Amino acid sequence: MGDYIHLFADETERTQYERSTQYNEPYASATDDTFDAEYNKRQDKQYAVKYTDTEINVRDFAFIEYDAEVEYLESTGTQWIDTGVIMNQSSSIEIDFQMTDLASTSSIFGGRAGYKSKDFSWMYISSETKIRRNYGTLEKYSGTYDTVRRTYTHNGRNLINSGGTFDTFNSQTFECPVTTYLFSINNNGATINTGKLRIYGCKIIGKDKTMDLIPVRVGNTGYMYDKVSCQLLGNSGSGNFVLGPDKYDAQIEYLQSTNRQCIDTGLIPNQNTSIEIQYMDVRSSISNYFLYGARPGNANDREFSCMPYNNGRSDFRFGNKNAGTAYTYALNTKYKIISVKNKFTLYNSSNSVIHTNTVTNNTFSSSCNLFLFGTNYNGTPGPTGGLRIYMFKFTNNSTLVRDMIPVRIGNVGYMYDRISCKLFANAGNGQFILGPDV
Repeated sequence: MGDYIHLFADETERTQYERSTQYNEPYASATDDTFDAEYNKRQDKQYAVKYTDTEINVRDFAFIEYDAEVEYLESTGTQWIDTGVIMNQSSSIEIDFQMTDLASTSSIFGGRAGYKSKDFSWMYISSETKIRRNYGTLEKYSGTYDTVRRTYTHNGRNLINSGGTFDTFNSQTFECPVTTYLFSINNNGATINTGKLRIYGCKIIGKDKTMDLIPVRVGNTGYMYDKVSCQLLGNSGSGNFVLGPDKYDAQIEYLQSTNRQCIDTGLIPNQNTSIEIQYMDVRSSISNYFLYGARPGNANDREFSCMPYNNGRSDFRFGNKNAGTAYTYALNTKYKIISVKNKFTLYNSSNSVIHTNTVTNNTFSSSCNLFLFGTNYNGTPGPTGGLRIYMFKFTNNSTLVRDMIPVRIGNVGYMYDRISCKLFANAGNGQFILGPDV
């Protein structure tokens, strides 16, 4: 699909864009509402903004939406991607990959002036059945390799796996003169030993550019989508990538529980946790329930939860403190909660604040994971039926670590996290009721 550029209405918009640091920022002039309206409508989905290399004096912003995230892209030996990133001695790459052909020498990623010259690259060497990792003028070989999927990080001098740092290069000072390729090595402008492997995801911190790449497809064509710049990176080689299966069939409006389902977010809340959740109570009558929670002991013992009551009160429990928020509670009405550490705010469906309250701050860690559609009683699910959840976000300090949306595979519902790119299945029994496809 090639490069992407924005369409500029005038020189003012060009200047605004050039000052922007992310491709998905709304940089249109203040008098033009067209882009802002379209951006606001689509900002919760993943989009790239298409452009051409010519100046077009029209007010038009064309969005490219990918069709689906896929498990992986697989190169058969002729496909590769130019990331546009320059690496140096301080750069880092985390790559989730799997070799598919141990009989062929295959480049995994890299850029270099030449072999062992300003070299930041990895290559599987078939004659050794090992991976050669190059750094500046140095190289190191792995143990005997196989076709198991693994995640490694090359962070400056350090080589890291799931067990931590397992090897370290001696100090070097260098800068690659060419950009880094995936599925191949950029050997001073030419590809070398384009690989046969699958890449499931890749994060890069280069000299002056950061990327967070996930495999996606548009139709039957594979790309890497950069979640930082909102760009699609296409195949610069020949043929087509083999596509892994779609991660899910469709995004849906909500998941609804029936008193047996819940979602384990995999995260332990503490005094620095902030969350955002949109939900609706569709039960036949109002009664006490947990919307979300982590409760390792008794009530208000390192607890992080929200518990609406049938008496028009909602308890926001934060460590060993809680604050009751009184409001007129209604069934079949969408609400949104934003809790920023110890401050709790409830919004109605028009995004107007209904109530806000602040809990006395205290230091704690819940020591058990936060559950949705109920609470986690120190490892035992306490699900609540008749709840719809439309979205959920979990922030630790200022870092967003969960951005969850409801999806389905066939007729089975999940929460899909757009940060970790993982599906979170029902941690209870039975099946969620599915909302309509979005």
